[in-house]
Amino acid sequence: MSFSISILSYLLVVELDLPSISLGGTK
Repeated sequence: MSFSISILSYLLVVELDLPSISLGGTK
């Protein structure tokens, strides 16, 4: 479970820190 939480936390940090990349790259 800790592994999944780590991934979710990382994704949240990436989206909060780099919204332009999140909006333009993943979606």
